[in-house]
Amino acid sequence: FSGCELLSEIELPDSLISIGSCAFKGCKSLKTINLPNSLKSIGSEAFTVCTNLKSITFPPSATSLYEGLFNQCIGLEQIILPPSLNTISNSLFCQCTSLKKIIIPKTVTCFGNNSFEGCIKLQQITIPSSVTSIGDLCFASCKSLRQITIPSSVTSIGDLCFASCKSLRQITIPSSVTSIGNKCFLECPSLTEITINSLMIQIGDKAFTQCSSLKNIYIHSSIHKFGSKIFSNCQSLTKISIPFSVTIIEANIFEYCTNLKE
Repeated sequence: FSGCELLSEIELPDSLISIGSCAFKGCKSLKTINLPNSLKSIGSEAFTVCTNLKSITFPPSATSLYEGLFNQCIGLEQIILPPSLNTISNSLFCQCTSLKKIIIPKTVTCFGNNSFEGCIKLQQITIPSSVTSIGDLCFASCKSLRQITIPSSVTSIGDLCFASCKSLRQITIPSSVTSIGNKCFLECPSLTEITINSLMIQIGDKAFTQCSSLKNIYIHSSIHKFGSKIFSNCQSLTKISIPFSVTIIEANIFEYCTNLKE
């Protein structure tokens, strides 16, 4: 049914166990779809660019949702995920610009790359304590995201993970995290406070670049390395205490921190 732009409704048989890749891609008139309880897997990009799809509920039997499934479903407002889901796959909800809230099952262990990138109305999300990794660009450009709690199960946060989260105000990195990716919090202009409790190996390059409101940085850890330009253009930063554990400081970490005094 890919590209059937006038298809507005469809009834799926109760015997259906799988939906293939791109099955309903570009069905721009499709508003809702009922998935049978027999369904177990849905292929990649199956509902990509279904711009009028507003809600969908998955049966408990569905355990695999492949990448790009709802990419650019700009009308999607509500979704109920299957309770046994293991992974939020790459680009699963990328550019779902109407999505405001979503409940993640406690069985999920991984957030893939670009999972929620560009979900500009997403205001809050709870990451369950089962999650161990958050991928690259996972929440990038989630401009309405004000708060997020990273559980102590997470060990890695990817590159550009929270880049351009314009409303994010504070963040606490738990002790379980071993690395923060490059440009992880790039251009978060409302971010005022960071607490790092982790025994991290390093903070990536430009991790907090252009966080123009950042005033307080609390580092309670044994960080070994600061990447280049990690606090570049943090113009509200007035002081910072660097732990004795740091052995490597890359170039220009405080570039254009015009109010830094100590």
